[in-house]
Amino acid sequence: MTTPDPSGTAHEIGLVEVWGIPFSTFTRTITSGLHELGVPFVQHAVPPHSSEVNLRSPFGLLPIFRHAPFPLGGVDDQDAQPFEIFETPAIRAYLDREFGALSNESKHGTKSALSPLTPSSARQAAKVDRVVSLVCTQLYQTLEHGVVKPRLAMESNGADEASIGVALEGNLDNLAALLATFEKLTHQDLEASKWIAGTDSPSWADLYVYPPLADLKATPEGSVLAQKAPKLAAWAERMSERPSIAKTWKGTLDSQRSDKGKGRS
Repeated sequence: MTTPDPSGTAHEIGLVEVWGIPFSTFTRTITSGLHELGVPFVQHAVPPHSSEVNLRSPFGLLPIFRHAPFPLGGVDDQDAQPFEIFETPAIRAYLDREFGALSNESKHGTKSALSPLTPSSARQAAKVDRVVSLVCTQLYQTLEHGVVKPRLAMESNGADEASIGVALEGNLDNLAALLATFEKLTHQDLEASKWIAGTDSPSWADLYVYPPLADLKATPEGSVLAQKAPKLAAWAERMSERPSIAKTWKGTLDSQRSDKGKGRS
């Protein structure tokens, strides 16, 4: 069982479970969010499209989330019925609303309905949502499917570095252009704040962007980040020191390549 410092008692929270391997970037977004919120959880390290995942999601994708609150209002309390859902944005919304008040009251002495990972300011919340959307629609596809996963597949097939470099050249150019665009979109906020959407503390924007960038930095192609987005690269180094990130490191691409003696970029 994963046991971060809880923001409330286990009786207040109930049983929280996440299905997904640490290698999954979207699973890491959710588990690091749970750590940030101080919510204890059990992680079932199962891969996508496995029989256990296919039973819970028609698409076989990660992560999957389940919350079984303790029946404080009695066995007939509808809010105490187990709730299970897949798709990262839906899980994020549930965490914000279900655990937001508990986390805010514990950490900040407030009773906000949303978690501290979602700003109360409409403008800052919109910036967070924009970054989250761009990760889902642009960064993940371009970075993971365009560069990281093809590299890993070619390495597993015994390709040499020269061949990998040639094969990735066009996709790496696309990623470089996208990272430069991300730098333009976020540089003012990163100059004004430590966090990617200009928030006072880490937000969902930080937790969505970091996992794919950490994958990139674990490959030789990771040098493109500092070249095209130096402020984003500096932010990623700061993020790597967050306790929530350290607690979700084991089993990631970076940890696996470190175990194999493959250096980071």
